[in-house]
Amino acid sequence: MSAEEQLAALKAELEAERQKSSDLQEANTGLKSQLNNQTQRNTVQKSELDQCKKWNVELQTLSEQEEESITNKLIKRLTELKREKEALAMQVEAEEEFLTNWLQVKLEKMRQEKVDLEVELGHSRRRYSISFTSSSPV
Repeated sequence: MSAEEQLAALKAELEAERQKSSDLQEANTGLKSQLNNQTQRNTVQKSELDQCKKWNVELQTLSEQEEESITNKLIKRLTELKREKEALAMQVEAEEEFLTNWLQVKLEKMRQEKVDLEVELGHSRRRYSISFTSSSPV
């Protein structure tokens, strides 16, 4: 091969290498652009994830506070109901005692009235008997 042919071959090879280099640079530029886009996207998503984590913590805290508030209200209401139940039980007991005493007094009065009526009946029978015996012809 002559020097000119070698030179032409080298020039062609050089041109091919330049084209390859240019293609690689274009590909490299495209990849850098994609990398840059992905990096930006990653930054945005990381920021969104951090915000979501922050909201999650805040919501969990609020949820726990609400749960504690509801629990405290229910405990307070339960305590009030227990007090009301005890008060009602004492009231019922007092009313039962009052009614028992009242009924015993009433029963005692009725017993006394019965005794009085029996005594009066006994007197009436004796008077009737006396008057019957004294008015009958002998």
